[in-house]
Amino acid sequence: MQNNVIKFSRERLISRTPDDLMSFKDFALKHQMKIGYLYKLHSNGFIRRYKRGVWKISESEVLSVLGRVE
Repeated sequence: MQNNVIKFSRERLISRTPDDLMSFKDFALKHQMKIGYLYKLHSNGFIRRYKRGVWKISESEVLSVLGRVE
């Protein structure tokens, strides 16, 4: 009998998730930006978003795209 269950190891899933995830709104408030600009960066393929309850983005990834690495 064929088993259709895919088994993921928790370590592999956790290692791919950045530690500095923030919601679009929190990032925009912290860095004084417009949320629409962040969504535009995502829709043009410059940044990734991660689903962790709500859609979140990696702060370091966005800052590196913007050229403002702190």
